[in-house]
Order: sequence, then structure tokens, then C-alpha cells
Amino acid sequence: EPISIKKLVSLINDAKLIIANDTGPAHIASHLDKNGLVLFGNHTSAKKVSIENFNFKALTVKSLKDLDVDTVFREIKTKLN
Repeated sequence: EPISIKKLVSLINDAKLIIANDTGPAHIASHLDKNGLVLFGNHTSAKKVSIENFNFKALTVKSLKDLDVDTVFREIKTKLN
């Protein structure tokens, strides 16, 4: 069942770390200045959609199918330290 935008914003705001692909929830997290990581393939760039800030960073790869879990975990560990 879909959740309301109000509930989504509340969930994002209460999270300690957000990991998302380039979607609306990722942009909400960025605008809320949440600590997080957004995953990008070659469909567009983080710069083009203005999603990065001090706390919310992009991990960009040529193709998301080639993004391995270890790379994402390394980035998460960096964000949590």
C-alpha cells in the first residue's frame, strides 16, 4: 500500500542514513540535508540534477548493474565514521 508524502518525509527525516537511487525520495533526503548516498548510473549526473550537498553524496558508476555491494558498503562505512 502506498504511503503519503507526509509519511515519507517523516520516515526520511527520522532516518540516520539514506541510501537510494535517483528518485524523489533521494531528492527529499538531499533537501532535508540528511546523511546519505545516492546511486547513479549513466542516465544523468548528480551535478545535472543538483542532488549532492555536504551530507548527501553521489556514487556514480557507468552502469548500476556493475555496482558491487562491497563498493556501496565502503561508502556507507565512510559516511558513518
